[in-house]
Amino acid sequence: MGRISIDSFARIISTIFIQFIKIILSIWTNHIDGKYKINHHNIIKFKGVFPPKYTLSTEIFVNILSLIKKILLKYSFSFNILELGIGTGVLAKILSSSYTYIIGVDTLYKACLNTSYNDPDKSIDLICGFSTVFIRGDSIDIAYTNPPYLPCEAKVQSEYSICGGNYLQIILKIIIDLLRIVHKHGLILFTLSSFSKPDSIFWKNIRNLGEYRILTKLKFIGFEEIKIYLLKSVS
Repeated sequence: MGRISIDSFARIISTIFIQFIKIILSIWTNHIDGKYKINHHNIIKFKGVFPPKYTLSTEIFVNILSLIKKILLKYSFSFNILELGIGTGVLAKILSSSYTYIIGVDTLYKACLNTSYNDPDKSIDLICGFSTVFIRGDSIDIAYTNPPYLPCEAKVQSEYSICGGNYLQIILKIIIDLLRIVHKHGLILFTLSSFSKPDSIFWKNIRNLGEYRILTKLKFIGFEEIKIYLLKSVS
């Protein structure tokens, strides 16, 4: 009986904490703009766009994508790359080079405007829409996404970049979309937070879609852990 009470209490605390994080991210996303220096790029954040700095998921992706760019430049690889949920465009700018063709997709018109503002040389092609339906199948070498990771339902458009669905169904749909456009030798990178709390059903669905492994992870003093997963299709 005591164990049930402890488990119930833990779930209540977890729910309250997730709501607290949601409120903080909502305020930061919707009411605060700013100018940031990220990996030698000057990035402007518009109100209504997910913050590009001081979030673990962005920081860990900056490190990974910087490494990928070094490899592409060293061997002069020419890749088609897609980012789903481009936001301010900072991650795509890090990958941008004469050897990459980059497509950015976002559901929010403000995010598309924000990326366009941060990309004056127009090195990124932008698509504003709800999915990758406009992208030809098997045409992308590398696709990556820093998806909305909180287990909550978006009630307004401004929460699209925060809530991944109560059962992470939004994240799962994003991964399915990316698998359609990435060719059989291509790679998909996606982040998950310890706040996401993916259950066994979520991972069963992922295993049915492809082979995955943890590429790297970053932890903030016991507060949050972010992992980047590498996924390859099994088909």
